[in-house]
Amino acid sequence: MKKVAVLTLYGEKNFGNKLQNYAVQELIKEKGYECKTIGNVRHYRLRGLKSKLIAFLGFPKKTAEKKRFILQIEACFKKFSEKKLQLGETIKFRDTYRIADNYDFFVAGSDQIWHNWSRTNEEMDYFFIRFAPPHKRICISPSFGFESIPEEFRQQYTDGLNGFKHLSCREKSGCRLINELTGREAQLLCDPTMALTSDEWDNISSGPSFDVPEKYILTYFLGDAPAEAINYAKKLSEKEGLPIINLYDWNYPEYLNVQPDEFLYLIKRAEHFCTTSFHGCVFSIIYHTPFTVFERNDLKGIHGRIFTLLKKFGLEHRNAANQRLDIACDFSKVDDILSSERKKMRDYLNTAFADAEAGELNS
Repeated sequence: MKKVAVLTLYGEKNFGNKLQNYAVQELIKEKGYECKTIGNVRHYRLRGLKSKLIAFLGFPKKTAEKKRFILQIEACFKKFSEKKLQLGETIKFRDTYRIADNYDFFVAGSDQIWHNWSRTNEEMDYFFIRFAPPHKRICISPSFGFESIPEEFRQQYTDGLNGFKHLSCREKSGCRLINELTGREAQLLCDPTMALTSDEWDNISSGPSFDVPEKYILTYFLGDAPAEAINYAKKLSEKEGLPIINLYDWNYPEYLNVQPDEFLYLIKRAEHFCTTSFHGCVFSIIYHTPFTVFERNDLKGIHGRIFTLLKKFGLEHRNAANQRLDIACDFSKVDDILSSERKKMRDYLNTAFADAEAGELNS
């Protein structure tokens, strides 16, 4: 059995990151390959040590309490990773030579792997798989996470992108960037999480440790919760007479110990979901859960990937800026579009892996 390594952003704090990682793994296993996710160290270890030091010193009190919560969250996500992901080596970006010969193919994706978070050539070379021969490189609907390339990195992006025989991206703005840099057309693919059906996600879904009301409104905001989102959820709660489950709000510590598989459970059963999360929108669509998406405080405007997602499924009205206080949502066209997107994803993977196999024979 041939071995495939998945290169993605690797941490222990983000629902979408873990669930897209799982989806990529399952798509690769579906094709009959052995699949391992590579852990990349980056700055996580340093942050983890700092968190533990502050938590154990217990000073200042508010900071220490928040750090303790972070450690709890990381422990929850680690449990999910060990339970549901097939994990390979953990390496630093500069040590990629250690795994170059350990796998037959390398898959870059998904998530914002081409953002270059550390602004280093090492990170770019890692996610462009520059350490392996071109025939071993495959990308699955990656994202840039911005609208333009910093001038000092344009050439590295061009060289890195041209190292892939097949190019894909999960938002139109990313496809445009690829065309500007390489003159090539990238295939617009759905996020890998959407390639799995609701039944497949139900197979790993599980209830959380706390008591879940029969009916409730769910909230999940990345970064600081926008004031308009908090007010919207409260007004909707009063209008519908429903309690609110505020995921990952420091004011509600009972809702901090939630694993990604429990995140799925809570979205599916919610009467309405208020979020700033791309993957929150994704699973709302998969599960036909009415939702409203808000702009993040730390981002200017709706992110390109969320705009692409809403437009693709005819759900632009789920952007908070475009709607009134409303719990209803029309999902009548969603399943046909999802079916088409799943076929497109598998057709792309069939071609990419077939060419990789052919390249291996000719190398």
